[in-house]
Formats: sequence, C-alpha cells, structure tokens
Amino acid sequence: QRRRIPYTMKATTQSGFSLIELIFVIVIAGVLLAIGIPNFRDFIRNGRIAAESNDLLTGINVARSEAVKRRTPVTMCSGVAPTCDAGDFSDGWFVFVDTDGDAVHDNTEEILRTHDSMADSIATKVVETTDNEDDDTPDYGDGDDGYLSFGQNGFRRMGDGSLPTALAVVLCDERGNVPSSGGQDISAGRALEVSTAGRAAITRDLERIETLGDCP
Repeated sequence: QRRRIPYTMKATTQSGFSLIELIFVIVIAGVLLAIGIPNFRDFIRNGRIAAESNDLLTGINVARSEAVKRRTPVTMCSGVAPTCDAGDFSDGWFVFVDTDGDAVHDNTEEILRTHDSMADSIATKVVETTDNEDDDTPDYGDGDDGYLSFGQNGFRRMGDGSLPTALAVVLCDERGNVPSSGGQDISAGRALEVSTAGRAAITRDLERIETLGDCP
C-alpha cells in the first residue's frame, strides 16, 4: 500500500516599509516640495510677465511697421478699444491706423490689433525723459502719455506735433524689482524702452529698471 506523504505548507514572508522608513520618505518628500514649489511659482510668474512684455513689444513693432507700409501714422494706445486711456497699459491696449495723426481713435479709423487687460498681478507705468538717451545720468519722470505713435518713416511722433521724448514702459508683478532666479543682476520685472527713433527693446537689468524709477 502506497504511503501517503503529508503536505507541508511552505512559510511565506511579506516585505514592506517599516514605520521609520515611511517617516523618512515623507520627510524627504516634504523637503523636495518645499524647494520645488517656490521655484515652480516663480516659473509661472516669469512666464506670465514675459508673455505680457513680449506682446507689448510685438504691438509696438506692428504699429511701427504698419506706419511705414501704409505711409500714414499708426498709433498704439492704452485702453480698451476703441477708447484711448492715459498711461496704464495693464488695462489693455490696441493698435489703429491714425489717419488724422491726433493719437486719438476716431470711429472710422481701422483697428489693427487689440490686447485685453493684463493679469491682475501685473502693473505698468510709463516713464519718459527729455534728456539725451545716451546721457549717463538721465532725468526720468513718470509720463502721462498712454500712447506710442509712429510716422511713415518709422520714427516716433506726438499727436500734437511736438517732438517725442525717450520713453519706457515698466512692467512688474508682486515681486517688484528684485533679483530673479536668473542671477543677481537680472530683475523679476521688465522695462520696454522705446527710443525717439522708434526702436524698442526689453531689458531685465536690475539697475536700469531702478534708474527708470523702479516698479509702479
């Protein structure tokens, strides 16, 4: 008679985290989040203010190029189309064919481009000077003009026929004019400078923005 061999269950073991290991993982995750979240927040804010300043630069370049192409004044002014407001580009801006050259939109003048108000966290101010643009110690002051107008030669012009001054639009968010993650000399803010000849460029230089009167 065949002898039956008894069946013996093989012992099994289960592996997992101990309480100490779990706490250690949570601490590391907390440290990484504490480091990463502020950087991610700055990344978002940098992207937002860069987009707004680049849009503003594009609007200026469109106004200038269209003035040359159409052989007639073209103006970009702050405000919600079709009403030009004074000075605050954060409320919105638009570009139009300024047929009569008065830097004020009339109902019959063609609107070429519009831009809605900027993010609530971004503020702007217009800065101008009557000094030479190459002066080492220019005297800047807040400007009241909320428009940039260009003639058929691409040079800036004023709606009342007077000569334009060098002008800048400073854009800042809640951080102000402080060093960004890009370096100690690179500001979290932006300044878009427009020469009397109509050339426009964006700067992030900390000292330059301070010279322009700092953030609004």
